[in-house]
Parts: sequence; C-alpha cells; structure tokens
Amino acid sequence: MKIADFSTPSFYEDPYPVYERLRNEGSFAPLTPGIWATGSYDITEKLLRDRRWGKEYLEYVRMRHGDERTQDDSFQTVHRSVLMLNPPEHTYMKGLLMKTFNADRIAGFRSNIQAITDRIACSFIDKGSVDLVKNFAYPLPVTAICILLGLDEEETLFLLMEGAAMVRPFLRVLDIAELNMEHIEAANAATKKLDEFFTRKLRKLREAPGDDLISTLLVAEENGHRLTDEEIVASIFITFVAGHETTINMVGNILISLYRNPDQLALVRQNEALIPQCINECLRYETSLQITSRHALEDMEFEGISFDEGDTIVVCLGAVNRDPRRFTDPDRLIITRPDPSSRNLAFGAGAHYCIGAMLATVELEIAIRTLFRRIPNMQLTNLDDLHWLRLSTVRGVETLQAAW
Repeated sequence: MKIADFSTPSFYEDPYPVYERLRNEGSFAPLTPGIWATGSYDITEKLLRDRRWGKEYLEYVRMRHGDERTQDDSFQTVHRSVLMLNPPEHTYMKGLLMKTFNADRIAGFRSNIQAITDRIACSFIDKGSVDLVKNFAYPLPVTAICILLGLDEEETLFLLMEGAAMVRPFLRVLDIAELNMEHIEAANAATKKLDEFFTRKLRKLREAPGDDLISTLLVAEENGHRLTDEEIVASIFITFVAGHETTINMVGNILISLYRNPDQLALVRQNEALIPQCINECLRYETSLQITSRHALEDMEFEGISFDEGDTIVVCLGAVNRDPRRFTDPDRLIITRPDPSSRNLAFGAGAHYCIGAMLATVELEIAIRTLFRRIPNMQLTNLDDLHWLRLSTVRGVETLQAAW
C-alpha cells in the first residue's frame, strides 16, 4: 500500500474497502521507508499501551516534508502541544487538563450542555429545515469548549463566526495525506490567527485568573517550573480544535449511520435508554477520528518486526474498529451488539487516551436525545448526495440537510 491510497476521492467517500485491504496485508503494511500502517485491533491495543512508542511529530514532519518545514508555525504549534508530548511531560500536562475534564467537572457541566443544545435547537426548530452541521453540530461543541476555556460571550461569538475558517486549514497538518505548499501556507496563516487570539486571552487572564482551563495552566507550577506562554497557547489551541472538531463530525456520522439503518433508528426512537449504547456503536462503526500515529522512541522488536528509532506506525482506527477478528459482523451497525466487552478504540488507549472523551460522549448523547425529542419526525434529505470532507484523518460531511 501507499500513503496516496488514503487520499483518493474514493477513499474519502468510503474508506472501508481500503481498510479491508490493509488488514488483509497482515499486522503491518509498509507505506514508505520508515512508515508503516496497521488496521489490526489487537496490534493497535498493544501499540497504544506500549511506552516504547510515543510521539515524535517533528521527526515525522522531517521525513515527509524536509528539515526546513519543521520550523513552520503550524507544525511547531502541534509539536509544543500536549498532543505530542511523551511522559513525564505528558503526564504532568494531562494532569492539569484533567482538572477541567474530570468526571465531576463534566457531570456538573451537563446542565450547561443541555441549555446550550436547547437554545441552538430553538433557533431553527420553527423553520422546518436546517443544515445540521452548520446550525447544530458546529455551535454546540464550540460553545461548550469556549465556556471551559473561560472565553467571554464576545470571544465565543468570534470563534463561532471565524473558527471553522481557521481550524479546517490547520487540520491538514494532522492529516496523513501529502501537503503542498499552498496547504502548508494556509495552515500557517490559520495557526498565526488562532495563536494571536489565544495569546491575547492568556494575557487578560494573567491579570485576573478565573475558574477555567487557561487559568489552571497559567498558575500551575511544579518544582518551581511554570509553563511558558508558548506551551500554554499550543495546548489551548489543540484543546480547542480537538474539543469540537471531532464532535461536530461525530454528530453527523451518528445521524447518517442511523438513518441509513432504519431498523436501528427505530430502536433508538422507541427506547431512549439505548442512546448511550447507540453512541458507543456509532463511534465504532463510523468514528470521526479515523487515523492517529505512534513513533518508535528506541530501536526495538515489536510483534515480530524490527523497528528503528523514529519509525512511524500509522494507526487506522476506522479499520481497527471494524476488525472482524474482534467484532462480530463489523460492517453492520448493531446498537444492541452482543459483544459489548469488545471496546472500540475511537478514543484511543494508554497514556494518550483522549482527554475529552467524557465531554464528547455527554455532548453526543444530549445532542441526539434532544433532536429526537424535539423533532420526532425529522428526516435527512441529502443522504444520497453527501459530500465527505477531503481529509483522511477526520471523517465527516460538509453539510447534513434535515427537514420536518
């Protein structure tokens, strides 16, 4: 297989035939020298929990785009963020972030999420039709993450209006697909705008810190060491992007999956208690985060293959979560799946298990429950004409039209 196999029009529309080919090649498929891919559940679970594998993002950038590109703003921001740290630095930063994303804090935030969701639904419910991506799936997680970051109403409105135009170009630097100079320059420009925005907010909160994530990072200190402004901004940046982009697309993916499987849709409509199971199964079946990666932190033998320090394994979560060696009838959406112990890996595993998994799950459950309660006769009107994002790492649709 080749890296280019993950960036074709047919892959964007339906990646699962490519994933089947990947699994059929065995535990690992070589893509280019030093870069491998896997779609195996068992291999992935071991890999994500093995501390010999971690994050070496700039080395990956160097392998793909050359040494001179490693200094670009977009690549540097990703490099400095919690997303790319390894223990012990990652352990410390994740501990700080979990003060905001822990179970008690998210449980207490449920009423805020419900209020946000109801307010958004009220804005279009009398119109009879809506683009659910633009008018529902986007503003819900963006507003929620802005509250947790401590942004005021004006700042939140700015990100609601301008955020997508900055985030989407940036997402390309996290993609497996080849980047041209136009992509890199657009990502750098978007990164600069968001960096400036969050730097201004950081300076405001430094003068008057509050009970929010940015303030938590500002006052944090360990052994006399405080995070630099660059480290804080990078992690805020990535938290904002990760805190809404995957959820936006997952709302759409859940609805598409259900409406393409009317029997499963009927089950959920008849029994709201199935919504948590529904979310879990849709995360397995059509996860929004399709691809992640790990890098060898040392020379090693892993699963019978010798890897050199710096080698990269591309983990295709979309393939992993449909591995027939782990899941029964993996290409079928089965909400009442008889093998619930086969946990999907949509949120990863090990040290880099998604910090925002609990928040995302709560947002998804409330979003789906609210839509089905308030618009019981809702139909999706463009199921036969969906335009999937031209990204390999993130899966979602540009628009999702609904009418009632």
